[in-house]
Amino acid sequence: MGVRFVNTDYALAMALRQVKDHSLVENQSLTHKDLLFSYDISCAYLVHIVNRFKLRFLVLVSIVEQFQFLIPLVHVHNHKENCTYRFSSAYIPGASHFHGETVEHPQVELNQLALQT
Repeated sequence: MGVRFVNTDYALAMALRQVKDHSLVENQSLTHKDLLFSYDISCAYLVHIVNRFKLRFLVLVSIVEQFQFLIPLVHVHNHKENCTYRFSSAYIPGASHFHGETVEHPQVELNQLALQT
């Protein structure tokens, strides 16, 4: 399985652990449409995510299994054509239409700090 997505898995696991009540997901009161995960390379990331979480974060597997993976609209155009239809929010029923890039807006300013480290 390697260590290809170790940092991303760890970040996701820590974010999920912040959620106080996992019983909502475990009791299936949420559907996979309620658990959307947008990531620039979701098509590659999701391939072995359940196996990786079984190995490192077993208690979170039931939540990760219910994720619907998306690729932000700006990035999906650089992927294979079938990625557009499988992972673009425009083609996921109930996902709505969003660009998925809001988290990157401050990146332009934050990049200036990189020289200081």
